[in-house]
Amino acid sequence: MSPLLRIKRCCLSGRVVFTDKADTERVAGGLSHADVIEAIVNAPAVYKTLRSRALVKQRRNEKLYVVIGITHEGILVYTKGALRNLEGEEVFYLLVSAKRSIEP
Repeated sequence: MSPLLRIKRCCLSGRVVFTDKADTERVAGGLSHADVIEAIVNAPAVYKTLRSRALVKQRRNEKLYVVIGITHEGILVYTKGALRNLEGEEVFYLLVSAKRSIEP
């Protein structure tokens, strides 16, 4: 199954975790949790896949997915996160960003 489909399934089933940083950016951009989820679900593709440079040994080769989607109100939303297992279930963990996008 593609990473985007896995991310969308996590979002639709409520398995999304926002870090404090991602939540701070979301609030600063005037976005709700629902706006972020809606944009991810509407995204046509994963914009970019990155390799994590985390210093934590167990997460060293983790992939980060940049997803840019649009809400029904036309707001472009940029997210960056990873698929992780939390208590035996896959979740989309928004690690770095959840903010309004400036991408065209």
